[in-house]
Amino acid sequence: MWSEKALHVIGDTREALLTACCPGAEARWPSLYAKARAGGDHSVRMEAFDAIAAGEWELVLGV
Repeated sequence: MWSEKALHVIGDTREALLTACCPGAEARWPSLYAKARAGGDHSVRMEAFDAIAAGEWELVLGV
């Protein structure tokens, strides 16, 4: 798992698990991914995906 998110369970049946993430909920994401989202730099975004694929990342707090 490469991220953590605060989710509320809305429904849990044999067919589906339905969850919701409320606006402003805390999350933890890979640091390079957070940097790419904050700055919109496509090259950092690609670097983030490469690090995730290689299993080399550090989680930071996000919203």
